[in-house]
Amino acid sequence: MRLPHNGSLVKFAGVFGIATAGCCLYVEKRIQISYRNREYYQRSLALLKSYAPAIEVLGEPIKTSRLKYMDSKTNLIKDGKAKLKIPVYGPNGSANMFMWANWNDSKQ
Repeated sequence: MRLPHNGSLVKFAGVFGIATAGCCLYVEKRIQISYRNREYYQRSLALLKSYAPAIEVLGEPIKTSRLKYMDSKTNLIKDGKAKLKIPVYGPNGSANMFMWANWNDSKQ
C-alpha cells in the first residue's frame, strides 16, 4: 500500500482547515443573528436608543458589537429567562447594556 505524498496531505489539510474555519464563522454569525432577532433584544436596544442620557454619552447612531455568548456568567438564556450583556457603541464612546427578560411564550 502506497502512502499519499506529503504535498497531497498538506493540500488536503489546508482545504479542510479553510472549510472548517468557514463553517465555524458561518455558525457563529447565525448565532449572533439569532440573538439579535429576539424580541427582548430588539426592545431593549430600542429603549436604549430613545434614552436621552445614553444618546448624550454615546452619540448617535448607537450600534451593537458582537455578543460574547460563551460568557455564561453574564449571558444566559434558559427556562423563559434571559440575562445579557450587550456591547454598544456610538461616535462618542462605548458601553455595555445589561438586560434581563422573562417570558412565558415558547416561541421566544
